[in-house]
Amino acid sequence: MQEILNRIEQTAGMGTSFIFKHLIITVDEMECLLASGLSIEKFATENNIDFISLKKFGKVEVLHITSTLNKQSIHEKGLLCNRTVGWINDLGIGLYGVDKDNETGLENLRTYVEGHFDDDDMLIVEADYTGEYIQCIYGYGHEGYIVLKVSIPAQDVTDIISSNVDDFLCLSF
Repeated sequence: MQEILNRIEQTAGMGTSFIFKHLIITVDEMECLLASGLSIEKFATENNIDFISLKKFGKVEVLHITSTLNKQSIHEKGLLCNRTVGWINDLGIGLYGVDKDNETGLENLRTYVEGHFDDDDMLIVEADYTGEYIQCIYGYGHEGYIVLKVSIPAQDVTDIISSNVDDFLCLSF
């Protein structure tokens, strides 16, 4: 158990100032926690962990939200994972999205868009990705989010939809 706790990373900050504690576990580790009688929620609460993500490998249909200013770049280069940014997001540096088949993730994304997109226009980018990624399984407002540590090339972008915030909030995928 201590080995798992030693991997807690601090996120959402810069330099030495961080806001959250985030833990990434494997499927086997999650099964061991559950077999020991601990729920993910109880384990997180007892250890002051804000977010727990599950390391996964496979194919996922990613839904990513971005500014309309990025449309040309996405057509040319795909979705870029900017790993040089100084700010570390809530679940660590990476390319954020949701699995378009994950209802919890979609609901949390809608809530985020509603609260953070002042501009009426936005892009909804759909892409196919196969490889390693993490998916948040515990943490207020982040469950269902996925984070990729790599870019998605332009040829794997399957659709770019221009939308306004109000229309996005009503879309079903």
